[in-house]
Amino acid sequence: MPAGKDALEKIQKDKYDLIFMDHLMPVIILTANAILGAWDEYIQAGFADYLSKPIQEKELNAVLLKYLPQEKLSFQVWISA
Repeated sequence: MPAGKDALEKIQKDKYDLIFMDHLMPVIILTANAILGAWDEYIQAGFADYLSKPIQEKELNAVLLKYLPQEKLSFQVWISA
């Protein structure tokens, strides 16, 4: 079964809080296209948000905090010696 069809079947059966899909799907776009104006272009095309590759941890965390329900979030503090 093609991956796209499999994904559609899964989202019909189960609820997901966040779905990352690559280019041309109206969710959070993950793309190497980081040229000036790209964000506006993708938002106007119907995407909820935009992350450019390579993904930066700080930017990914900000998007996760923005879209995941508060009750699904937990924080851990890591202290290195």
